[in-house]
Amino acid sequence: MEYKMEKSGKICILDEAQALQGWQGGELVGHGYEVFATSNLYQFLNYARETSPHLLLINVETGASSLLDIINADRFLNDIPVVIKAGTNFLPEKHERISHFLFSPFSQAEVETVAVSYCSGQQIHDVLLIDDYDATADSALNVLKRQALNCFEVHNLCAAQKYLQKNFPRGICVCLPYEECRKAEDVLQYDKIFYVENPARLKNIATLLN
Repeated sequence: MEYKMEKSGKICILDEAQALQGWQGGELVGHGYEVFATSNLYQFLNYARETSPHLLLINVETGASSLLDIINADRFLNDIPVVIKAGTNFLPEKHERISHFLFSPFSQAEVETVAVSYCSGQQIHDVLLIDDYDATADSALNVLKRQALNCFEVHNLCAAQKYLQKNFPRGICVCLPYEECRKAEDVLQYDKIFYVENPARLKNIATLLN
């Protein structure tokens, strides 16, 4: 199933349950994106290799880790941000290629925020938050939101690099293990990067962004 019109960006969807193909696929097309949606793994991989989309959306109940291994090993795909749909009681095992989660139930606005950030960019975010997807990460995001900061969250440095190509946040907060924090400084080369082991230390971050 393929939709085409004047393009804002390219998005490739793998959806075993076909839950994303109709609603999110159609809505994204309505906002000017070129969308290819399929429930077939081989069609998904072949189309993604041929078209180099800005974003990969994946909704699979099993085999997510194996699929992510394939993406990670493919030189045509390994730098494309990956969004995984997660159920209320279902969270795929940790994998370095997961850039974002969409937790059910999620809104079209959540999908659009991720899509526009990678496709056209120029989004106004106070903070780019780079964190792991665990309870600590959720805590860090909540601390930032309580300060009325507009945040964009990613779970790996590859996605952060893609985001920074088209967006200019006021600062970057890295909530990762120490070695990953050191790596972030070398990879991202950004003026304001804050390294945080304890999310509680983010409570005064707003004053440092000025």
